[in-house]
Amino acid sequence: MTTLDQIIDLQITISDKAPTFPNFGTPMLAGYHTAWTELVKEYVNADDMLVDGFTANDALYKKAKALKAQSPCPTTFKIGRLTHAYTQTVTLEMLTAVQGANITGEINGEAISYTIPGAATLTTVATAVELLVEAVTGISSTSSVATITATSAAGALSSYYFDRNVKIKDTTTDPGIAADLAAINGIDPAWYGLSIDCNSEAIVTAAAVWAEANKKLFVAQNSDWDVVDPAVTTDLASDLKALTLTRTLLIYHRGIARQIDLVADAMLSVGLAADPGSLTWSFKPLATVSVDKLLAGETTALLAKNCASYEAEAGLNVSLRTRTPSGRFTDTTQFADWLDATIKIDAFLTIANSKKQPYTAAGLSAVEGSIRGSLAKGKKNPNPGLDPDFQSIVTVPGVAQQSTADKANRIARGIDFEDRLSGALEGLVIRGRLSV
Repeated sequence: MTTLDQIIDLQITISDKAPTFPNFGTPMLAGYHTAWTELVKEYVNADDMLVDGFTANDALYKKAKALKAQSPCPTTFKIGRLTHAYTQTVTLEMLTAVQGANITGEINGEAISYTIPGAATLTTVATAVELLVEAVTGISSTSSVATITATSAAGALSSYYFDRNVKIKDTTTDPGIAADLAAINGIDPAWYGLSIDCNSEAIVTAAAVWAEANKKLFVAQNSDWDVVDPAVTTDLASDLKALTLTRTLLIYHRGIARQIDLVADAMLSVGLAADPGSLTWSFKPLATVSVDKLLAGETTALLAKNCASYEAEAGLNVSLRTRTPSGRFTDTTQFADWLDATIKIDAFLTIANSKKQPYTAAGLSAVEGSIRGSLAKGKKNPNPGLDPDFQSIVTVPGVAQQSTADKANRIARGIDFEDRLSGALEGLVIRGRLSV
C-alpha cells in the first residue's frame, strides 16, 4: 500500500446493472416444422434458415422472407416450433352454375380452371372442380352438394387463391396452439410480436386469447369469406370483437399462405421496426404483398368488425383500419406496453440502485420523480406516445397516509398518475364553401 492509499482510503462501487427491458422489436414466427428439434431459434436473415434444414418452399421460410423484405425491418427474428401438427382443411363453396362462367384459382401454385357447361348445377360444378383439386400434389378432397373439402397432410400448409365465384374458408381445427406458444415462451420469453403459419378461425382465436393473457402483440390474417360479409356475425372477426381483445390485429386477405399474401408478417415487421409510440400502423406500404380489391359492402363489414386490410387508395398500396378487435388502435397497445415496462423498470431502479431508499417523504419523492421521468420519456423521440403539451399528474400519498401494516411490510400504495396520449390523425372531416 502506498502512502497515498494510507492517506486517502477510496473505494469505488459501480452500479451498472439494469433489469432486462422487454424486446419490443423482436418478432416470433411460429409454425409446425421438422427442420430442428429445439423450440426456438433466432435468425438475422431468412436465408440462414436454409442452412438449418428449411427449404425455399417451407411456410416459415416464406414468412421470414416477407418479414425481412420490409424497410426498415427488425434486425433479428425468432422461429418458434409448434409441436402439435395441424391438419389443414379448407372448404370451397361454388357460387355459380351459369353456363360459360369460369371457376379460376390456384392451389400450391397449380392453376385451377373450369368453364361451366350448359345444364350445370352447383352440385355438378363442385363435382367437376373437385377432380381438379384432387389432382393437385399434396391435396386430398371430397365434394358434397356445392362444397369441396380439401385436406393437406398433417403439418403441411397449402396455399390457396380463388376468384369471387368461390367462397373460401379455412376450417382447420386447433391441435393445441396455446400449449405450444406457452412452451415456446417458457423457453424464450424475449420477444413481443407474434405471427403464426396456419390462420384458421379456431387456431387464430386460441392464439389471440393466449397473446392477450401473456402481453404479446399478435398479428393474424384470415381469408374466410364470412369475415367480409356484413350479414354474418359468427365469423372470426366478429368473435374476436366480442372478446374485446386489445392485443390482436386481424387483417383480411383473400389468399391463403401464398408469398404475395403474407400481409401479417409484413405488417408485423413494419410495426416492430419502429419505436413504440412513433408510428401508426395504418397507411403503411408493404413490400412483396398484393392488395385486395374489396367491394363497398366488404369494406363496410371490415370497418364494423374492426378488421384491417391492405388495399389501394389514391394510387397508394396501404394498410387500413388497424384497430384491435376491442376498437383500440394497435399502436396504442404497443406504446402502452412500452410505457408499462418503462415505469416499472425506472421505479425498480429507484429503490434498488441505492443502499437504502427510506420510507420517508424523501423516499416517496424519489419514487414520484421516477414516474415523472418515465412519463417524460414518453413525450419525446424516440417514443413520443404522450402529448408533450399535457402536464403530467403524479400523486404519491405521504407517509402519514400509508397504513401501519403497509409501512411494516415496506409497501407504498395509492400511487397514481394521469397523462394524455398524443394519438394520431387517421381521418379528417372537411367542409368548404365556394361562392361567386
